[in-house]
Amino acid sequence: PDWDRMGPYLENAMMRVPASMHIGAKKFFCGPESFTPDNGPVVGEAPELRNYYVAAGLNSIGILTGGGIGKILAEWIQNKHAPHDVDITGININ
Repeated sequence: PDWDRMGPYLENAMMRVPASMHIGAKKFFCGPESFTPDNGPVVGEAPELRNYYVAAGLNSIGILTGGGIGKILAEWIQNKHAPHDVDITGININ
């Protein structure tokens, strides 16, 4: 990666999640895609970190679907469960 260009952005992002400053970045790359192993999105509450919600793996449609995913996550966080009419791949690290 071009650390001179990307370093400040990464540092600012890590400052939003202070624990990441101690853990560091294991892998860093610049690219437009964010594929998951099964090509499905990863959306929902992290199974091992209560009240930590993720919306990732949306590939190139992340910008297109951002408003809808944001609304779904907001309702999920507020109501403590996924909206009943949502069929989305949750986080499963097992």
